[in-house]
Amino acid sequence: MKKNTKILAGVLIGITGIALGSGITALALSNNNNSAQSNAGSAHSQTTMQAPAQSKTTTGSQQQNTNSTGATANTVAPGGTRESFEAALNTVAQQSNNAQIIKAEFDSSDQHWDIEAFDGTNELEYTVSADGTSVFKSKSETADNDDRAKYASATVDILAAANFAALPADALIDEFDLTHHNRQIAWKVDYYGSDKKQVRTIVDATTGALL
Repeated sequence: MKKNTKILAGVLIGITGIALGSGITALALSNNNNSAQSNAGSAHSQTTMQAPAQSKTTTGSQQQNTNSTGATANTVAPGGTRESFEAALNTVAQQSNNAQIIKAEFDSSDQHWDIEAFDGTNELEYTVSADGTSVFKSKSETADNDDRAKYASATVDILAAANFAALPADALIDEFDLTHHNRQIAWKVDYYGSDKKQVRTIVDATTGALL
């Protein structure tokens, strides 16, 4: 009887040990699963936090491109083309009943032509669009005797002066001005060449010769 009791006690102890071991194993597996889930959540959280930084970098790049494009758009021409120059002269001739053109200047800041003419009595001033086709405003004032004599002595008109000056085809015109040069009536011609450097040519307003 005592021997059977001992055997039964041994069996119970073995069963208890197995159950206890299974519980410890289950607890260990549960802890491992919780740890894995925690690490996965941490990794997911870090990935989500990095996303705004990438978005911010892209936005900054786009802004830089926009600013670069804006700088290019704001670039202005230093002078007017030969085509727009002749168009502006033709527009003023129609407005002034073919008055003598005495000055043409391209305003690079506001991008328009300032054209002056003489009708025999008055000096006429016109503000013309950059393409030379429209007059924005005009005014006139009486010319003094010295200016009248100067204009009357010029026999080479502004278009002829442009031909004598032999402007390059791609020249950007800054100014034609009927003035005095070394006591001679002359056209002062300023333009920009393909290298964007300003060139000045003086044309005799009575002979067309280069001075």
